[in-house]
Amino acid sequence: MGDLHGRKVYFQAAIILFLIGSMLCGVAHTMLELILFRALQGLGGGGLMVGAQSIIADIVPPRDRGRYAGFFGATFGAATVIGPLLGGFIVEYFSWRWIFFVNVPFGILALIVTAAVLPSAGARVQHVIDYAGIIVLTLSASALILFTSLGGTSLAWLGWKSSHCWSAVWWPLSSSS
Repeated sequence: MGDLHGRKVYFQAAIILFLIGSMLCGVAHTMLELILFRALQGLGGGGLMVGAQSIIADIVPPRDRGRYAGFFGATFGAATVIGPLLGGFIVEYFSWRWIFFVNVPFGILALIVTAAVLPSAGARVQHVIDYAGIIVLTLSASALILFTSLGGTSLAWLGWKSSHCWSAVWWPLSSSS
């Protein structure tokens, strides 16, 4: 979609989606709300990851892209260590809600910077989007993730009848209960 309409628009939309999800997570009253709002935040975060890498590929010369990939890797490495420590501090001395609200000023700053610095859409390029392929890929990847996540823990690897979980799943459909 960024190829069709420009990366700036979709990157800023991902920032806004991430911010809305963060704010909604911070005001969630039930676990279901928190899960749904966290999924919304995750969609925005996924758009940020893909968008940032696409923008770098557009504006950074190929010769310098390795250096920027190194910056990304170093940032993720540092965030893996610093994030949980900072999150624990925030939860301990403030509230769990603030681990979501802390994103808001950074997101607003990111919107301001991208609005001022990031170039707008260049020449439009016509592409054909394979919507059926997107759906099949999403369903296949989700099924594979569920299979590998539940296999051996919630569900037995060998034989679907040997798992206690299947009786709970299929109980409404079976006549023997």
